[in-house]
Amino acid sequence: MVMNKIYAILVAMLLLISCTIETGTINETVIINNSGNNVSFTAYFSHQDIVITLENGEEASETRSHDSGGAEIFPTLSDSIFIVFNDTRIAKYYNEIVPGGRSPFNIDAYNLESLGEKNHFNKYSYTYTISEEDYNNAIPIE
Repeated sequence: MVMNKIYAILVAMLLLISCTIETGTINETVIINNSGNNVSFTAYFSHQDIVITLENGEEASETRSHDSGGAEIFPTLSDSIFIVFNDTRIAKYYNEIVPGGRSPFNIDAYNLESLGEKNHFNKYSYTYTISEEDYNNAIPIE
C-alpha cells in the first residue's frame, strides 16, 4: 500500500516537471490611410490575396498568432504589395527587393507597440501608415 502511494507521488511529480507553459505571440497588423486619397492596398500571396480598401483617415487590421515564437505580420509574407491611390497612381513593392525607408516590406517602417501579455501570449501591434509621401512616390497609372 505504501509502495502504491510512492509510485503515485512519483508519477505526479514527473507529470508536473514535464508540463511546460505554452507561450506564443499575437501580432496585430494595422494599416492606416493618411495619404489624403482613397486607396486600395493589395498584398499578393500565392494562395490568397488580401485586399483592403480604405478611404482617407480609415484603418484596417488583421491579427495573427502562433503558439511558439514570432507571429508574422501579413504584408511581409506576401510576394508583392500594390497601393493604388484614387485609381490614378500606383506604388508597387516587391518582396525580393526589400528597400530601406518607406515600404510595407521594411519592418522599420512600422510603428511597433507592445500590448503586454495575455494567457502567456506576448501581444504586439505593428502599424503602417500610408502617407502623402507614399502618394508622391507613386507613379501615374497609364
